[in-house]
Amino acid sequence: MWVADTRLKAAYKGCLDGTGAVKADNLSCESGQRIVRYTDRFYAVAGGKIYQTMGPLEKDKGYIEMVTTCRG
Repeated sequence: MWVADTRLKAAYKGCLDGTGAVKADNLSCESGQRIVRYTDRFYAVAGGKIYQTMGPLEKDKGYIEMVTTCRG
């Protein structure tokens, strides 16, 4: 379960959502890290703090800044 302000496991590969498995939605970074996204409302660098948005990820300033830094 994704909870804002907690830490995402570095080895996160996915989770259960209801009765189904949800594979990790990864965005690779130039540094070798990865940003993991969930339900278009949560994101985190693997092993880092989980952030929750109030709207779609592509409209969240913090998410956009993280992706810009990630992709160089």
